[in-house]
Amino acid sequence: MKHWLLVLSLITLCNISNAQDNQNTKKDRKEKLFEEAKRDFINGKYENVIRYCDSISEGVYQNSFALQKMKSQSYTELAKMNKEDSIQYMNASNEILENVTSIYGKMRVATEWDSLKIDMSSPQYSYINDIDQKPQFPGGEKEIYKFIKKEFKYPKEAKKQNAHGKIYLGFVVNKDGSVDAVNILRGGGKKTFGCDKEAIRVISSLPNFIPGMHQGKPVYCRYAVPIVY
Repeated sequence: MKHWLLVLSLITLCNISNAQDNQNTKKDRKEKLFEEAKRDFINGKYENVIRYCDSISEGVYQNSFALQKMKSQSYTELAKMNKEDSIQYMNASNEILENVTSIYGKMRVATEWDSLKIDMSSPQYSYINDIDQKPQFPGGEKEIYKFIKKEFKYPKEAKKQNAHGKIYLGFVVNKDGSVDAVNILRGGGKKTFGCDKEAIRVISSLPNFIPGMHQGKPVYCRYAVPIVY
């Protein structure tokens, strides 16, 4: 019996080790592609950049500020070079910017997007900040839910349909503590009968937080709350 337990333990360890090796190999490949994309961007090979970006745009890379800036700017440059397809390219560029704004928030895009210069030292991603202290709502987290309870207006159609559920929302707390880029993470849709839109309205109206901090400086941070209706 002990022999078989030992064999099973060894098999499990091997499987875990192989899975970790596969993840590391995939990560290394994406990092290599990211470096190649930056090199081609600097050399003006914009179609190559877009292909690279599409091939690694998942996980943390999906929300990479530098990756999306490269892709958006590549479409802009291609629009200048191809007059016949310029509208199509510019639409693609603008769509990327809209998506980045919905993830990072208007403030961060306004202060960092145009100033971000792509070079070989650009980081792979910057979606999640390193933080020493997470954002704090005045009075503590319980005050968030008091605010939500007070401000949430149950939609008429939701009352009529006796709709109940839970909606998870994510948002950005800016460096000044203001709330930005409010999104439904889970639980939205037609079956909420307008409760999802009301949830976005309420979270968007939250008073300022005490911003998250890293090395003594305020930073942009993600935050998430559920709303039960």
